[in-house]
Amino acid sequence: MPDEVKFNPVAVGPIVYTVGSASGLQTWGACDQIAGRIECDGTTSLNCGGAEIRGWVTGDQKVANVELFLDNGSLGTSAVNGVPRNDINTRTVAYTWRVTVNLDNTARGEHVLRAVGTDSAGNRRQFSSQRVSFPGPGSNCSNRRRSAGR
Repeated sequence: MPDEVKFNPVAVGPIVYTVGSASGLQTWGACDQIAGRIECDGTTSLNCGGAEIRGWVTGDQKVANVELFLDNGSLGTSAVNGVPRNDINTRTVAYTWRVTVNLDNTARGEHVLRAVGTDSAGNRRQFSSQRVSFPGPGSNCSNRRRSAGR
């Protein structure tokens, strides 16, 4: 929150870390860098036949788009727009990004999701990565059951 007390700001490379009195560890980009997160709970959050992987991004320059990669292959690009994320405590406004993917047939094993942002000045930077363990084709996703309407 804006009136929250922040402790111990530390710059590590292009990232600034602080500890907030209520929100805990916070991260954002320093020196005109892009920062953000991939918000994915692993394969349990993936619907069969296609799912959205989403997250948030911020930077000193307006972030134009986010490209999502699985290992070294591009999964797609997302424009950065929408309503600002009020739940993300950063010094610049954080916005949501979403990429629709179908990872049903991803090979068994550990893979790395990476998010790369491009700002309005043309700067590209990987701002988040996350390891995901896939059980293998046929088990990489779940079909959600719908409750019967009355």
